[in-house]
Amino acid sequence: MNKGIFEGCSIQFTDQKVKKPNFPLIVYITSDIIGRINRRLVIPPMSLERLNGCPVPKCITPALSLDGADYVLITHEAATVPLSAIGEEVCDAAHYRRTIESAFDFLLDGID
Repeated sequence: MNKGIFEGCSIQFTDQKVKKPNFPLIVYITSDIIGRINRRLVIPPMSLERLNGCPVPKCITPALSLDGADYVLITHEAATVPLSAIGEEVCDAAHYRRTIESAFDFLLDGID
C-alpha cells in the first residue's frame, strides 16, 4: 500500500477505499507537497450502474474505469476528508490526471 508523504511516495491521483463510506471509493487529488496538514481533497466516483441511465454533464463528470469497473467522477461532490478516513489504495488513476484536472477546472472556471 502506498502511504504518500509518509513513505516518500506520492498517492496523488490514486483511487482509495473509504473506511466509512457514503461513496465506497474516492480519488485522492491533493498533492503531497501539502505536508503534514491532516486533510486531503478527494472526489468520489459513482458507478455507471447507480446512475440508471440518468444523463450527467460530461464536462464535470468524466467517465473512468477504476479497478475493472466503470464510473463517472462526481467532481461537484469534491470534499476534504481527514487522513484517518482514507483506506487502502485500490488502483492508480494517474493516467486520468488531465481528465480529472479538466473536469475540476471546468467546475471552477466554466471553461475547459
